[in-house]
Amino acid sequence: MDILIAHPYKHHAYNLAAGCHLSGAEISLATPFYQKGIGKVFSNVPGMIGRKASGYYNKRIPKGLVLTNTWLQLIKLITLSRNPKSIEPIYDEYVSNKLRKRVWNPKVVVTLQDHMPKTSFVAKEMGAILWSDQILNMSPEALARINEHHAAYGLGEFKYSEAINSEIISVADIITVPSNYSEGGIVDRASKSAIIKTIPYGVDNYIFDIERGINNHDIFMLARANSVRKGGHLLLAAIEKTAKFLLDNSKKGIHVHFLGGLDSDLLPQYEKLNLPSGFKVSHGFCANSDVPNLLRRADFFLMPTLSEGMSLAMTEAMIAGVPILTTKYCGVDYFDRNSMGVEVLDTEESVCSGLREIFLNMAQWEEWGKNCKSVARSHTWNHYESDIAEFVRNLVSGGFV
Repeated sequence: MDILIAHPYKHHAYNLAAGCHLSGAEISLATPFYQKGIGKVFSNVPGMIGRKASGYYNKRIPKGLVLTNTWLQLIKLITLSRNPKSIEPIYDEYVSNKLRKRVWNPKVVVTLQDHMPKTSFVAKEMGAILWSDQILNMSPEALARINEHHAAYGLGEFKYSEAINSEIISVADIITVPSNYSEGGIVDRASKSAIIKTIPYGVDNYIFDIERGINNHDIFMLARANSVRKGGHLLLAAIEKTAKFLLDNSKKGIHVHFLGGLDSDLLPQYEKLNLPSGFKVSHGFCANSDVPNLLRRADFFLMPTLSEGMSLAMTEAMIAGVPILTTKYCGVDYFDRNSMGVEVLDTEESVCSGLREIFLNMAQWEEWGKNCKSVARSHTWNHYESDIAEFVRNLVSGGFV
């Protein structure tokens, strides 16, 4: 086996594995659940379980290359409905034991972020090349920024430790990141001999490249800002301060909907919102299958985040043709603040100014949306897999693998 990709979740690991397979390398994907064996049976079950199970699949990965078993499939199903993160230590132990006993003996082991620390360190111990794919930018600088906002908002310290991930980064031989912003967050912690490559994640064009209807009713804005880290506190405050101005300029009612439920930290602020008549703010769980229809209706997408690796929610909005309000910390390198929407700073005042700018330039919304769609169409998951394949071929031809 040349390359083993191991991850307890789906995320983009399947696309990464598909790209490695496309390169011609001998690969295996180790994952606790897949549409294979009992997983295939569950994918045909009616209802929520079947819908979730059916998503664990990538048509470009031959099923014979997927490593899983019945025991893991059942554990994954149980944890899905209870505590999804509880699968991590179980699966990490399972894969690391396979490596230590040389049941699996790959030349390269790919892990994502710090979800599988034992597997990462055992891979190095057994002489394999460690490839770390970094999902989030939680660098010291990013954590300091988030903690500053937590303190200003009256919250305790942001509970997140980057210690293990920093150790993984320091020993990784290969590091892939999805954006220049992400690369800036790891370069000082990586070995000088490490190969670092920026490969942007893709967007599912089959689901999200949709035609949007003409909105002759209230203005509908989608927000992905459900926590302080995602800038929810800034957006809620800015909405309250600018609501009357936005209504006066739009001459329509306005509805801002937060995709997913707000974190408990934000609920008191949300419940105390004082908004004029005609302005509505809502939040709540939304099934993935419902997101395309929401984007079809949306006039704008709002995400004043404090730190991402590369926001997939934002790329989905872009390929749907929805213009964007975001920060430079979104991790989407191809977002152009001059032609696709508005870029703001991570301050309440800047988000207020950004919202005002949006409504003073309503005539530009259609053009901004078209520009978003045009660029995002060049960054689909097929493009990502092709880029991964080319990267692996270059590693092989250069003698690194």
